[in-house]
Amino acid sequence: SSHLHAVRRRALQPASGDRLAYLEWSAAETIDEVDLDDRDAWYRSNPALGLRIDEDFVANERRTLSGSPEVFARERLGIPDRPADEIGETTITAAWRDRVDQTAAPADPICLAFDVTPEHDRASIVACGAHGDSAVVELIANEPGTGWVVSRLAGIIERHRPAMVVADLRGPAGSLAAELTTAGIDVRAVTPAEHGQACGLFQENTPLHRGQPALSSAVAGAARRPMGDTWLWSRRSSKVDISPLVAATLAHWAHRQPGAVASAGVVNLADFLEDDDE
Repeated sequence: SSHLHAVRRRALQPASGDRLAYLEWSAAETIDEVDLDDRDAWYRSNPALGLRIDEDFVANERRTLSGSPEVFARERLGIPDRPADEIGETTITAAWRDRVDQTAAPADPICLAFDVTPEHDRASIVACGAHGDSAVVELIANEPGTGWVVSRLAGIIERHRPAMVVADLRGPAGSLAAELTTAGIDVRAVTPAEHGQACGLFQENTPLHRGQPALSSAVAGAARRPMGDTWLWSRRSSKVDISPLVAATLAHWAHRQPGAVASAGVVNLADFLEDDDE
């Protein structure tokens, strides 16, 4: 919650005459500063432990959420997901900064990806291709609304004959599925597991880029959400429009696939209803 983070900042740096009372029970400032199995930490962050709930209850939560330590840290130990401006530089933002190359441009055959914001008020298209021995991503478009996406994709496809067009059709981009089908555009619908792989690949092998402001802003302001043993970019928790980053992540993943051949068309729309958690 950006509002709650703002209240917390106000509490920690009170102005003269501020009447705000703020009480917080937290085991630590960040997940890296605490042992999640430390029972003293459980008591520090849970005044009701030993009264309303017991250690066995919390231990069971810890086992149940063993694959999602961030969730246990947030929900039981009171350690929030920090907004980007509090976290400072991360491994991804540092790698992104180091991968700027103003001469880099994706060579054909490119892979394309598109993404839509949860509010459907903005969308992005990103291309990824080879630049020497590296991959490079380029933000083709980041514009208001979604009515322009299919026609813009059709034009790019006609000019460049991309190896693959991908999207997370289980997210907001699924709203374009019927229009894509009508336009005859084949889209590889990534699975949740593939989307998680794409995020990990983006972190481990950050592509080259030209420092485009909308894309760099998305990298700096993006939040994450856990998914099983991996994670995804969180559209709803991020401070900024991250559709450029989601599209770049998926385009980069597509470019790294063996053969990178477009093969999957848009299928049953009921399979791609939006996920309320995204």
